[in-house]
Amino acid sequence: MMKKAGRISVIASLAACGVLVACAAPSDATPVTPPPEDVHSHTFATTWTVTETEHYKAATCEHKDVKLDAGAHKYGIGDARYTCTVCGYERSKPPVDPDPPVEPDPPTHVLNGAALYDYTVVYADGNDTARTIAESFAEKAAAYIGVELNVVTDRSKDTGNEIFVGLTSRSTSCKAASGKYSIAATNGDSVQLYSATTSGLIAAARRLADDLGDGNADYATTVNDAYDDLGVKIMSYNLRVSNEDRWSRLKQIITRNDPDVLGTQECSPIWQEKLKTDLSDYGYVGEGRSGPNTEACFILYKKSKFDLVDSGTRWLSDTPTVVGSKYAESAYIRIYNYALLERKSDEKRFVMINTHLDISQPARLKSVDALDSFASDNFGDLPVFVTGDFNTDVNEIDTNGTKGELLPYDVDDKFIDKGYLNTRFAATGSTAADRRVHTFPTTMYPGNNLLYSERIIDYCFVKGGLFVDKYRVDNVPPENPGEIAGLGADASDHYPVVVDVTLYRNL
Repeated sequence: MMKKAGRISVIASLAACGVLVACAAPSDATPVTPPPEDVHSHTFATTWTVTETEHYKAATCEHKDVKLDAGAHKYGIGDARYTCTVCGYERSKPPVDPDPPVEPDPPTHVLNGAALYDYTVVYADGNDTARTIAESFAEKAAAYIGVELNVVTDRSKDTGNEIFVGLTSRSTSCKAASGKYSIAATNGDSVQLYSATTSGLIAAARRLADDLGDGNADYATTVNDAYDDLGVKIMSYNLRVSNEDRWSRLKQIITRNDPDVLGTQECSPIWQEKLKTDLSDYGYVGEGRSGPNTEACFILYKKSKFDLVDSGTRWLSDTPTVVGSKYAESAYIRIYNYALLERKSDEKRFVMINTHLDISQPARLKSVDALDSFASDNFGDLPVFVTGDFNTDVNEIDTNGTKGELLPYDVDDKFIDKGYLNTRFAATGSTAADRRVHTFPTTMYPGNNLLYSERIIDYCFVKGGLFVDKYRVDNVPPENPGEIAGLGADASDHYPVVVDVTLYRNL
């Protein structure tokens, strides 16, 4: 009985496991039919088991090697390209490039088929006028493309795409009719800007900048166009106080130079009346050193070109508005006249200051301080011309009628220290020979060569927004002058200084 009970217990346990078991019948039992072959129904998890390469649902029964729905991961597109679309497994993303290559945007401004930012602006080495225009163009281009173009001299290496501003060693065959500028394709994609004048070159650069403002510019066909003249001709002339009848000579010198603005020294009441009567195209400003009807530093200006905005007279003294006053160091009463002029064509303003400095060097140096302070205090950054007879010859002084020693520092040095340009040296279109011509020559007073040697004592200093184009001294005698004792064939004991400038206009 005990053996039978144990056997039944084992069978019951197997049945509880869900396994059908066929048992041998006891020898005393009735034979039975065997049950069907064993059948096992696996059970699986409802969640995915994943590896780096596949996914599946694992068996939850004892048969752990059995997998349901096993397969390789499948990935989506776009943002889903790193997530399996079946099981949701997320594979590792590649590392982020901290400095990924940036595809350049298509150029927004194109010149002759090439991107504007690929160009270099080139000017002739030593040509400060062309350099300034080139830099102004590069600054304008930067407003279009966000980066300023390189500006170099023609001594630099050829970069291929270049914008030539004026004549250079790599672009010498430039042409433009009188009064016009040209813009032409040259040397492949390069572009040449040219004009015979500074005004024209400014106009060419401005035209190129404006054309590029629309995005693209192509000069397969050369542009030739007229331009506005931005030039001003300044003249300084000591007329010499005397009772000699020299007006026909003086007038001939003035009219043949045709200045836009004329500063005179030793302008006696006689010369004042002649200027007003015979040069009626000019307006005039000025007051005499000792009041009305005394020697003055008259300023004349072409009424057709300029409007007079302001003018006046100041005395070179500690009380500059007191008529007839002077510095303690001065040998004579000295004045300066000034005129604030506005050009009618473009409303460009500038200041003309005309003077006749003292023979005393301490007084001259104090006068430079006064002139500069007056200009800066009253006219700010406007272009300024200071013209006159400065009574000093490049650091040389007079001492009681005899030629004195050279001084290490005088008027010309002080003006330079204050930021002015001496047009004698700054003019880009003048030669070394032009700069050596004397303004106060020996031939005027042949009997006193010690004092009246070949000297340069007349000047034009400039400051502000302008280009100095040309400097010259007119030392050619007038035609058929007649004979006047002491002056020979000349109109005065000074030669006039004539300076061509261009009042600069930003592009």
